Amino acid sequence: MGRLNIRFVPTPKLELKKLWSQLKPDGQQYVLKRIGFMLPILDIDVQSGIMQALAHFWCPETTTFVLGAVWFREVEARLYHGDQKPVPLMGIYGATSYQPLRVTRQFRVLQDVPPQLKPNEFQVQFEKDESYRVELRRHSEAWQNCSTQKLIWPADEPTGRMRSHFTMARYIQHHTILAEIFPKIPVVTVRHTLQTQIKISEEKAMKAKDKADALAEENARLLRALKAHSSIDHVASKKRKTI
Repeated sequence: MGRLNIRFVPTPKLELKKLWSQLKPDGQQYVLKRIGFMLPILDIDVQSGIMQALAHFWCPETTTFVLGAVWFREVEARLYHGDQKPVPLMGIYGATSYQPLRVTRQFRVLQDVPPQLKPNEFQVQFEKDESYRVELRRHSEAWQNCSTQKLIWPADEPTGRMRSHFTMARYIQHHTILAEIFPKIPVVTVRHTLQTQIKISEEKAMKAKDKADALAEENARLLRALKAHSSIDHVASKKRKTI
């Protein structure tokens, strides 16, 4: 799919609200009766940037958004800070601890035995006073001290439970995998569309007709054989009487 030429046309909300306010009660009731379900659109604050971005994923053939997930393609990553400690993950209002070594699958790396969870290592909420500068500096220094490591991907395709969980063998041996988190394949009842149901019914009817035709043909054959046998017996009987 080539690059789309997308132009966002904003809704003239102010003009529409002004027209709405100028309508008489009868006019407002007329609008409510016909397109009243669309009036909340006037109160929705549409983010044009998001709409323009989503438009690139719209598929007119299926009338759905087509989104796909792929493996991260980075060859290096900051997996830990210090002695397998979390790395700081900073946001607008604070920071939290992020432990990539516990989720290495997202980097296409086989999951090893994860280190101990330390969620409060960098857990902080930035305040409006000057204290946030100290925390910001501490987190920034910790991030700079997180050296990058080369990601080691499996040379061969994993098999068995290693493939099911995308983990190393020692992870399976030393780390308890709860039964409730095993991959579960749900039992989905197949629901045919109306067109498919009609086709299945037609096929069943055709098979029933073929079976009925075959039985009718076999019945006719048996009747012919019975008549032929009866005719032979009748001729034989007449000859015995003549003798």
